[in-house]
Amino acid sequence: MSNRNTGVIVHLLDRDLLSAACGGRVPADSFMHTGIIHSKNDGYRTINTEGVSDKRDDHGKIAVYVNYGGWIDFSYSEIADCVSGETIDLSSFVRTFGDRLESNFALAYRWATTDSEDA
Repeated sequence: MSNRNTGVIVHLLDRDLLSAACGGRVPADSFMHTGIIHSKNDGYRTINTEGVSDKRDDHGKIAVYVNYGGWIDFSYSEIADCVSGETIDLSSFVRTFGDRLESNFALAYRWATTDSEDA
């Protein structure tokens, strides 16, 4: 079993609302389970259960990964409208299966708990 740090809260996104926000071009069940994490420096990233995350780009867009291997860009306000109200600790949200997922978790945890935008 993994011995992960705790204390980073993931705000879960509703997949039905994500589908609606992109005009239904992606079915709700095609979105991976995704949430938002915030950093100490008030940045934010989307993150999925494999610990893969994306941060806002220079145009204010942030991506959510879909199961068939693509990314769908959303504005922050679109993402904010998709927050379900449910939360979970990052240590429980990112699946535990091998070194890659542990590395992804460690990167996301470090980003959320330090002042570094690049962690």
